[in-house]
Amino acid sequence: MVRWWRRRGDSAEATKFGAFRARFDTSSERGVTFPLVALTAFMLFGFGALGVDAANGYSERRRSQGAVDSATLAGVVQLALDSSATDQDAVDQVLLFADANLPNPIPVADWVACVDSDQLAVTAAAKGLTPATECISWDIDEMRVMLPERQVDTYFAGVIGVDTLNVSAFAHVITHIPGVGGSPPFVVTAGTDGGDEACLRTGPPTAIVPPRYVGNGVGPLPVNEPGLGDETDPLDSDPCDFAMAAPSVFGTLNPYIYQDRDPAMPDFYCKQPGSTVLDVSIAAGIDHNLSAFGDYLPGEPEAIDGNGCPGGPAQSRPNTMKMQTGFTAAELKDGLLDGTTFDSVPYPGRLQIDTPYYPSGRSFAGRQLENTPLWAFINTSASGICGTVRDAYTANNPAWDYFDLKEGMIACIKTWAGGIVFTESIADSSRFAFIPLLDEATLPGPPTLVHFNAFVPVYIQTLYQDGNKVGSPDPLCFSQHPAQPGNKGWYRHDAGQPFDCGRPNQNVDRMSSIVINCGMLPSSLCIPDPAPGGPPGGTPVLIIELVK
Repeated sequence: MVRWWRRRGDSAEATKFGAFRARFDTSSERGVTFPLVALTAFMLFGFGALGVDAANGYSERRRSQGAVDSATLAGVVQLALDSSATDQDAVDQVLLFADANLPNPIPVADWVACVDSDQLAVTAAAKGLTPATECISWDIDEMRVMLPERQVDTYFAGVIGVDTLNVSAFAHVITHIPGVGGSPPFVVTAGTDGGDEACLRTGPPTAIVPPRYVGNGVGPLPVNEPGLGDETDPLDSDPCDFAMAAPSVFGTLNPYIYQDRDPAMPDFYCKQPGSTVLDVSIAAGIDHNLSAFGDYLPGEPEAIDGNGCPGGPAQSRPNTMKMQTGFTAAELKDGLLDGTTFDSVPYPGRLQIDTPYYPSGRSFAGRQLENTPLWAFINTSASGICGTVRDAYTANNPAWDYFDLKEGMIACIKTWAGGIVFTESIADSSRFAFIPLLDEATLPGPPTLVHFNAFVPVYIQTLYQDGNKVGSPDPLCFSQHPAQPGNKGWYRHDAGQPFDCGRPNQNVDRMSSIVINCGMLPSSLCIPDPAPGGPPGGTPVLIIELVK
């Protein structure tokens, strides 16, 4: 209550005209103090309780995330590593690991009612599995799991009307082989050995590649064994010389693309092979992991690439694929240097870079390209010829020209008798890849199937261009065609070559690679099938990556 009072000495008239002073008489408000304190305490307790329950909810959220991470990893491992596993086996693994890491098993009804707007191509619901949920989904080489929402009881927040907290989590796991890109659509035939130079893209067996220029002819290595490409032999054969190759070598693999890259486009589950598919498969690798028989025996069940496509589900980890011959030099250039577009998504060329390895710039066909030489990845513990090549390269020994280093590298691989030679960083180069080692000794024509017995690591070494001698050093990268006098000939560019080569805007006609023994790589990249020092094949170590 407010009382008006008159100060002593004030006249009644002054009081009348408003010279007043006001004061609060608190005697009647003393009872309000306790309710205010009680209300404040209640509010502080409520916020504290909410904080405790929020922390508990965060802890449960972390528990859910850990559970779904382990469940998704378990499911994708089942799909990727166990060739005998069924889809139901993978779903069972997801449930097993989810329930093992949560306080209570998730009821089947909750899984069935679960909705995931970002599901992958195949769901347990669509396959009619148990539980029939869309929150367990997968595609070739990947899996996504979303946990149904769990309600977590609160401890204190019920006093302010919050009795439960909803908790959920999801995970997305992909698998891929080591390397910047997946396996490109090339193969090597049975009998290929470590150190061989394999022509990975070939054409009709008509055009002859001239003999290679082999440097100054003064090789520092005392190497003169058949097949080592000793630089003192000016007639050393080229791997892409069709005069020495069987006609059946023409062709590449004919892979499918399994994944829809652009959701805005009409959906497809797998795209039939074609020229653009080949471009993409060179640039980024085949978009699904391949597998091997180990040793193919005629009549064995084949996991054929594209089986069921385009109308049905794709074949997981195929070990059998058709060959095709409709491959052009323009497509090889797109896949390696220029890049291509598929399903509205751009794919840069496999060897395309913005900044060249060498500061002065190295290019082929007018395009800057990844130019790291294979011998740049020899580790510090390598000995013998391998160690000699490494030391010459790192010391920039003037006695070793580029051709000495290349032939020394081939000699290193061919004389290898065991031990890790290359560093793990070799997989960071886009020239490195794993490709199938076939059961077949020669490549049949299309549409005959070929069978993958193992995989070999290769290093893209030489690019070829059929053209006229214009603006290019000679004889470093241009060789005259022996049967066609005049300007007709071939340009070559090798990885690590310290000079530019080729005619701008011309196609890349062929490509060859150096085959590496699987056992020369760290065990984090490849597990050799035979004993170290034996044939080059092995099994790439599958990388399993939690991406979300």
